[in-house]
Amino acid sequence: MRWCLVILMLCLPVGLARADTSEADKAKARKLVKIAKKMLKKKDLDRALRYFEQAHRYWENPVIQYNIAVVHMAKGHKVKAATHLRHYMKKASADEQARLPVALRKVLTQVTVMYIRAPASDIAIWVDGKLEGMGKVEVVVLPGKRKVEFRRGAEVVSEKILDATAGQTLVFSPDARSSTSRSPGTGSGGTGQPTDQKKKLHWAYFVVAAGLAVVAGAVTVGTGVRTLALHDEFKNDPNDTDVQSQGKTMKAVTNAMIGVTAAAAVAAGVLAFFTQWKKAEKPSTVQVQPAVTPGGASLSLTVQF
Repeated sequence: MRWCLVILMLCLPVGLARADTSEADKAKARKLVKIAKKMLKKKDLDRALRYFEQAHRYWENPVIQYNIAVVHMAKGHKVKAATHLRHYMKKASADEQARLPVALRKVLTQVTVMYIRAPASDIAIWVDGKLEGMGKVEVVVLPGKRKVEFRRGAEVVSEKILDATAGQTLVFSPDARSSTSRSPGTGSGGTGQPTDQKKKLHWAYFVVAAGLAVVAGAVTVGTGVRTLALHDEFKNDPNDTDVQSQGKTMKAVTNAMIGVTAAAAVAAGVLAFFTQWKKAEKPSTVQVQPAVTPGGASLSLTVQF
């Protein structure tokens, strides 16, 4: 069965834009956003993106950049979507970060964020043959082998092939060892700095341990009852060596099963604290209707899974 989830984000604040943006430029940006919204209704993502980008040049409003990220995601451009989304997250409040739709949050786990620092501020940083900036840069790339070059003019000062992994934050400088961490980049301030996020265990491990404890407990009860019965038989006839031998065997089995039951119960208790009980959301298709209005911004996001 396919379910449809509609997420509405209303009245996102627009007060985080540059303070020096004139009212005339804001008016132009709003006009362009209205046109972009019309293009979205026509499902013309290319033209919608173009108008949103033009609007952002007039008014560097983080919500407009958020909308640019959403359109890039709808077009399947993971790197560009994550890049614009990260810029938005750096200016978003903790509450806005928490309200980020799962479909957008997931994009941040499918790319690699690279923080690269050159040996000097006048050295250019190139990644996979593309100039990214001078001195230090933040680059979003797809997972895989990435070639980083440091150039002074036409001269290649040094180069390095780095392994980029999905969901990874990688910090690299030729003067120090590179370091990595698993991070979706949605922490406080949206900077994506390395954080420790331990993945919880699948619930199947808990089920196995709990099931073993139940089965072992049932067997323990059965062997215990049989041990008591043999003990009573031996009391009635102390000369019956077969009953005595069976009694000793069943007693040993019962003691062993008590140990197994206790161990399984303890394991199940421990696993209960490390089990991922909530099923992860995995949206497969996305439909978006983002817009910025004079009083704020809105986004209608439809996810099917």
